[in-house]
Amino acid sequence: MNDSTYARARAFLYRSARPLDIARFQYHFEQGSLEAVLNALSSYQNADGGFGHALEADAWNPNSAPIQTWTATEILREIGFTDVNHPIIQGILRYLAGGKDFSGRLWHNTVKSNNNYPHAPWWHTESDSASNSDYNPTACLAGFILRFAKPGSDLFRLGRRIAKEAYGSYMAGELLADMHTATCYIRLMEYAEEAGVTDVFDIPALKEKLKRQVKQSITHNTAEWETGYVCKPSQFINGTGCAFYSDNEETAGYECDFIIRTQLDDGSWDIPWRWSDYPEEWAVSKIWWKGNGAILNLLFLKGMGMLRAHGSNPPLRNNNPVVQIYDAEQKMNIAEKILMALPDWFGVPENTQKYISDSAGQPFWAYMENGEPIGFITFSNTSGCTAELHVMGVLPQFHRRGAGRMLFNALYDYCRRERYEFLQVKTVDAGHYEEYDRTRLFYESMGFRKFEVYPALWDEWNPCLVMVMAVK
Repeated sequence: MNDSTYARARAFLYRSARPLDIARFQYHFEQGSLEAVLNALSSYQNADGGFGHALEADAWNPNSAPIQTWTATEILREIGFTDVNHPIIQGILRYLAGGKDFSGRLWHNTVKSNNNYPHAPWWHTESDSASNSDYNPTACLAGFILRFAKPGSDLFRLGRRIAKEAYGSYMAGELLADMHTATCYIRLMEYAEEAGVTDVFDIPALKEKLKRQVKQSITHNTAEWETGYVCKPSQFINGTGCAFYSDNEETAGYECDFIIRTQLDDGSWDIPWRWSDYPEEWAVSKIWWKGNGAILNLLFLKGMGMLRAHGSNPPLRNNNPVVQIYDAEQKMNIAEKILMALPDWFGVPENTQKYISDSAGQPFWAYMENGEPIGFITFSNTSGCTAELHVMGVLPQFHRRGAGRMLFNALYDYCRRERYEFLQVKTVDAGHYEEYDRTRLFYESMGFRKFEVYPALWDEWNPCLVMVMAVK
């Protein structure tokens, strides 16, 4: 990709974008802070926990609405933010639990209070409505509940019910005509995978149907892209590691060229829709949408390997890079690839092979970078209330760039959802090997504390340090 594409988009964002979108851009491309994105996003959150204030820029309604709240969840997902105790996530859960804008089966995708403020015609309604039983955004919001609500809570049970109903509705029908609803079902699947909630619906069956859905939904007649509001691969695909990439590789590659070719002189891209009832407000919303579109285009190019890194050794910041792996053979292949690249930590062949074979039957998470695993972590159960970080590893060239922390956060979230009280890990005691001293410091930074040393558990050269932490 020509560097001018990035440079012109950057200039447009700094000239014209909302503070939230500038913070998003800085986070993804200039090592900006996560806190800046969260602070800007919180400005759109209301006291009831929902979002409004034109976060979704086609409706200027300041009141909370499900679509606006869904937009907030997409931004949280974009930046990989999963701290369930943060006020933003807790607020969203409170809004969803409160029953506002909810029919008992679906969250309304249009609300009547939109009519009192500038808005696009598709957000106008004569009554609060779920748009003829459409699961946009309900399927996604149900997935968000599965991912973040406390297991066993009333809200979690509601999320399970809605997710099951959404799944049943989709699997019983034909492929969807609406790309936005299809995206909500993809989110439902992804959230369920990340939460390890496998007993509500058949995740592999949903994934297979969604693969057919994505292929059908994408507008393959690329001549229509020039002038119409169409479905492009980036609606569903965020990079070469996406589950839907291989079936749509050629069209996704074409979109990269299309993005580069259609950039406007001011560094932005055209918006293929408009609304005319409020021309002054639309002129403002159009600029907001252009800022959002510039970020999404740059992220797509980055995920497709078409955007060079800017800055020195930037942190790893792909969209949702940590994924749970379920296939036993895939687990072992990933573990073997990573552990064999770490001889300073895993230098005893028989022990390394046992870690690899054990991983097949354990909960397993991988960090994916451009479609390839660069790290993993596994979990084992040691008692009814205590779990163990069994083994983890990150390729050496990716150390100290955030991958290990994100892998650990995925495992910790799993322990919390499964109601474990304690988490332990074993490593070599301090003062014996520089490599293991760095490992111990990493564990301490995650919250582990020294519990006991067993000098002879492994051998006299490798005294075993047991570290523990509470799961809160």
